[in-house]
Amino acid sequence: MRIEKTKRTVKNIVFGFVNRLVAILFPFAIKTIIIYKLGVQYLGLNSLFAAILNVLNFAEIGFGTAITFSMYKPIAEDDQDTLCALLNLYKKVYRICGLVVVAGGLAVMPFLPYLIKGGYPADINLYLLYAIYLFNNVAGYFFFAYRSSLFAAYQRNDILSIVQTATNCLCYAFQVLVLFVFPNYYVYIIFTPIATILNNLIIGWISKKAFPQIFERGKVSPELAKEIKAKVYGLLCHKVGSVMQSSIDNIAISAFFGLTILGVYNNYLYLQSAVQSFITIIFTSLTAGIGNNIYQDSVENNYRLFMHLHYACIMVVAFCTSCLLTLYQPFMVIWDQTNAPLNFSVVILLCVLFYVNLARNACGVYREAIGTWDKDKLRPLCITLVNLVGTLISAALGSIEGVVVSTIVAYLVVSYYWEAQVLYKIYFKRSKKEYFVKLLVNTLIATAVCVAVYFLTNLIPGTGIKWFVVKAIVCAVTTLILLLVGTAWEKESRYWFNKLKIKQRSKPHGESIREKN
Repeated sequence: MRIEKTKRTVKNIVFGFVNRLVAILFPFAIKTIIIYKLGVQYLGLNSLFAAILNVLNFAEIGFGTAITFSMYKPIAEDDQDTLCALLNLYKKVYRICGLVVVAGGLAVMPFLPYLIKGGYPADINLYLLYAIYLFNNVAGYFFFAYRSSLFAAYQRNDILSIVQTATNCLCYAFQVLVLFVFPNYYVYIIFTPIATILNNLIIGWISKKAFPQIFERGKVSPELAKEIKAKVYGLLCHKVGSVMQSSIDNIAISAFFGLTILGVYNNYLYLQSAVQSFITIIFTSLTAGIGNNIYQDSVENNYRLFMHLHYACIMVVAFCTSCLLTLYQPFMVIWDQTNAPLNFSVVILLCVLFYVNLARNACGVYREAIGTWDKDKLRPLCITLVNLVGTLISAALGSIEGVVVSTIVAYLVVSYYWEAQVLYKIYFKRSKKEYFVKLLVNTLIATAVCVAVYFLTNLIPGTGIKWFVVKAIVCAVTTLILLLVGTAWEKESRYWFNKLKIKQRSKPHGESIREKN
């Protein structure tokens, strides 16, 4: 079965963007209300519990990713029996994962006070609040959550985005109302698990309507089970690395600096993750189409497409990095007037981390599509080890800058070469020289653009919302022009320019994502 990749990718991106806008703007409003009505320590608690429960989600060990990957081939071959067996297996595993998370969450509960330096809000029962967060986390494993894999594998993430947008809007509306009428954090947070359960129930109902021929029955073949085991084993290491990398910093800052600093730090991360989420939507929407394309197109065509995506990824990330560097501090001064902003040195490092983490997205998408988790399973563990040692030393010495630097170093020293080595050796089977040359050259161009735009924008006088908008417009326009001019000589730049011109003409339905050369 050939999926209409371009059409579905565009739909996934559009509805994904709408979903992310809702998931950014509403929480931003809620965070603002909490800062001024309750205090930033509540945001610190939220960040700490999210970090702890992220570690507990290790129970899933990436099984969903392996199942979704395993669906690409039977979808291409219209093998419904295998799809049903995979879904049945996924359901059973998710039930077990939910129970493991419950057990792990309860085991952590007695140690909560030791993960917070100083105090926490007097009106909060730490254990009761944590139990609500734990319940929300566990609810994600039940009520048909496993059926969302069908939409991901069929490249219909737009449906998931629509459902999540609707349930989130309902949840956020009630939370805003609660915070305004009677500011009570317990009543506010209880709507989160309610929204999670409602979202999963709706996804289960829609999936049965959309895929009536695919339901939980049968067993996977021994050969496929063996393949999934190998993938899961590789993903286990990736999952451990992923959750540790995203949680280490928050837990360490809470334990060594306290909830107030953690709350302010995570306000910066919130803005960064909001921008990152839009980039992730684009590349996540491409993964299933690329996975389908790998089975139906040549390696050479896929390599050319990969290099085009690599260039586009760096340009998008460079544009966002420039805007973050220039606008971070002015925005934080306007947003949170009750707490002092972080030092600009931390802002610079957060921007470097943002770029370093996302500039390799194209490589990550292709590795995800071909399923190389078992081939580089030690990489995330090495990243975690470097990050953990650096973070603990830096936190103990009282340096937040060191906490961020340790993560940057972990990515640069371990991840970049290792990821490319696996992808090029297993699939492309060619030299990595072109990839790294393009990466280095475009990174130097991006750095020069970021520095130039920062100093140019800072020549604009004035503070406040009006001048912030002026700076944002100047920053965005100048960055875009400089990036386009700086990379105009590259063949990938000309490819996308020509692609945009062609897109202005009418297109037939079902056009392949394959590059037309």
